[in-house]
Amino acid sequence: MIGIDAPLIVPNEEGSRPCDRWIASRFSRYHAGGYPVNRRWLRSFGGLRGETLAQTLMTWGFTLQPPPRPGAPIRAVMEVFPHPAAIVLFGLRRIIRYKRLRRGPWIRGLRRWHRQLLALERFHPPLDWPETWRAPPPEARTRRSLKAWEDRLDAVFCAYIAGYVWFHGPAGYEQIGDLEHGYVVIPRRLIG
Repeated sequence: MIGIDAPLIVPNEEGSRPCDRWIASRFSRYHAGGYPVNRRWLRSFGGLRGETLAQTLMTWGFTLQPPPRPGAPIRAVMEVFPHPAAIVLFGLRRIIRYKRLRRGPWIRGLRRWHRQLLALERFHPPLDWPETWRAPPPEARTRRSLKAWEDRLDAVFCAYIAGYVWFHGPAGYEQIGDLEHGYVVIPRRLIG
């Protein structure tokens, strides 16, 4: 299971995918709605990288379908969206702002996000953090090092979402959208 924080299916040249409109309507009050996704907009940000990656992975035997049952033997890639996932899994009232802010707020936001992610140790399944990742990296002072830490934390959370979805199967996720118009997988908070 691979969870990617990028649009994997973008059939529309302009406007917004139905899944993005639905997520915006449901999660905007938490400041977790996304941007309208379309091919024109993505080209202005360097291209359709998520879609290209998904197509490459499909040639290697991956599917774009989420797992049909808990622990299913599957090679799948799915689009995830960390902000709504964090709202659901952590029960947040608002996203934790940790993305490329001014230096002081950026560091504080990243530290808060890091502490929040450490709570995944108590989730089911638990995330077993390597000891070297339990504390903020000492070099996280420059813009480059802060961005590297931000990217690492995002990657860990996307991987956790994918593992969570695989572990729990359909009871543990909601698929918003479809394979024709694009979809995003949002985990469901399960107790136990």
